[in-house]
Amino acid sequence: MKKRGQKPNSQTFTILLRGLADHADNPTTLGTALSLYHSISAPNSNVNRNIIHTNALLKICSRRLDLDSMWDIVSKLPDNGSYAANSWTFTTILQTMREKALKDSNGTGYSNAAAARREEAIVEGRKLWAVIIARWRKGDIVVDETLACAMGRLLTIGSRPRDWDDVLSLVQQTMALPRAVPRLGTEAREQGGQPRVRAPQSGADVKNDNSEIVVEHDEARPGSEFGDSFGYENPTRTRARAGTPSNYAKPSNNTLSLLMDSCLKTAQKATALHYWRILTQPDGAYVVKPDADNIHMLLRILRSNRASSEAMKVLQHDMRELRLPYTTKTLRLAMSACVRDILNPDVMENAGRILDLMSENFDKPDLNVLAQYTEVAAKSAEHLAIVHASHAHLGSTKPNEPRADIKLLVGAVNRLKGGEWRPSLLSDTIKSVRDELGLAIPRPSATSPDIRSREFADSDDLGDALGAKAQPREKVAAFVAQRELLSTLLRNVVGLYDKILNVVAEERKKLAATSSDAPYAIFGITPAAEKGFLDAKKSMAKQLTRLNNRGQEVKRQEVQRGARQGRQDRRAVQDRDEMHGEGEGEVEGKVERAAEGEGEGEEEEEIDMGGRKWLPGVRPRSGIHKARQRSVVKPTV
Repeated sequence: MKKRGQKPNSQTFTILLRGLADHADNPTTLGTALSLYHSISAPNSNVNRNIIHTNALLKICSRRLDLDSMWDIVSKLPDNGSYAANSWTFTTILQTMREKALKDSNGTGYSNAAAARREEAIVEGRKLWAVIIARWRKGDIVVDETLACAMGRLLTIGSRPRDWDDVLSLVQQTMALPRAVPRLGTEAREQGGQPRVRAPQSGADVKNDNSEIVVEHDEARPGSEFGDSFGYENPTRTRARAGTPSNYAKPSNNTLSLLMDSCLKTAQKATALHYWRILTQPDGAYVVKPDADNIHMLLRILRSNRASSEAMKVLQHDMRELRLPYTTKTLRLAMSACVRDILNPDVMENAGRILDLMSENFDKPDLNVLAQYTEVAAKSAEHLAIVHASHAHLGSTKPNEPRADIKLLVGAVNRLKGGEWRPSLLSDTIKSVRDELGLAIPRPSATSPDIRSREFADSDDLGDALGAKAQPREKVAAFVAQRELLSTLLRNVVGLYDKILNVVAEERKKLAATSSDAPYAIFGITPAAEKGFLDAKKSMAKQLTRLNNRGQEVKRQEVQRGARQGRQDRRAVQDRDEMHGEGEGEVEGKVERAAEGEGEGEEEEEIDMGGRKWLPGVRPRSGIHKARQRSVVKPTV
């Protein structure tokens, strides 16, 4: 620009600062950006600095999580004018405070130290929010959805239920969306019969915040910065008044996700469904179209509240109306809701519908979903068996009366096994996974070796045997993960067959002891069906054994590969050391002999020492570099 006689303008500095933000991890980036930022207001500069330049500089500080530099820059901003902080400035600060708190508490889990770091960040964020609302009420800034959600996300990282509940007050304050439930800790909340907040990850000192009754309309109460009063005495006529409908933020998917996160932490299913209906109804005031992340948050809430039937409605109605594609994550969340809802008499029907959705929308069944389905069947059958035992103890059952738990187990294994109109989920899944893991290939012969046999040795062969294009250790990790999932599925299926056969055998023994005429079918299971269950169990157990053996084989091969690589590394180091020592001694001896008188005269003479030629009187370099020095040194007479 100097060569062409062009001077930088305001947009030039903005582009430079934003470009530096893409390389914020460089240690010198911040210093360069600060020099560039201060040069804008230099006496010889013809550019007026504005808030866009400041926000670009704050972006660099944000990516470096440098709050000290950020506060130092913001403290020098004026209160009003084009150079004053705007909504994007405060959004960047709040997001940085959240990321900084998460990073500082990373690795400490839910310890007191981590909670203290996050609590400190939330307190600072609350103070900053009070300043933001004060400026909003004066009409100096606009509070948009991004800014409101940045404050809400900061509240959700805390461990206090009060912080999670204040998200609802925040949305009411900035978007005019009324709270669905009274504030936590108020008398109205206590009298309304709302369930107490479950906070298993919170400490004992903050878990029972809802038992601390606070006075309504008390400006000094915790969370008063999220009050819903927007009245002030003398609003500026030249500016739009804060709190009017035109100045409220409009909620979208970000707000919906924030509300679902708050309801998930406070375990408020009714509250979550209330907000979901208000924001997503087609003829409502907001008409928010949920995305996949919103659906997943809602499914997590339903899972935590053991609502498998409502989760099934979300899959069958909401997702179809929204035309959202089914993913393995969606089906896993819905099936995990069934795992927690085993006391529901319709849980097996809900789980079966999820399997039907998976068969209709996926070419390859998911191992996690199938394993969760077998877990639902086992737990539900166990519950029904307890009910049957209590009835038998009271004498309200008859011999060989159909049992609900056996009927459930038989239906579960038949659904997995498939039929005339249902695909064979179990056999197809096992076959596809075994093919991927290289377990379905027969043992190679001496004339036709196969790398999936016990004879494969190096890491590349092992990777090819695992059927993945990645590094060897990643291939082994993928193999182990798939093997564990398939092993869990097979183990659960074998357990289902075991329960059926054991109950049938026990009932047959009881009937044989009490009566000579044993019925043909026990609980509706004929001997032929019983034999089929037994054969299927043996087949599953055999495959499970082969799978475990191959897993042990891969682990053994990985250990041997590591040991072999270690031996090769040690041998290479040893050879290098021996070459270094012997080569240097041999060279030194020949150079000494040459210096004693074998090379008198002006002519150059090269000495051959093991393929390396050196001039007399020249001492070679030591080490493994094998430098060839060609300088001529004349012997002294």
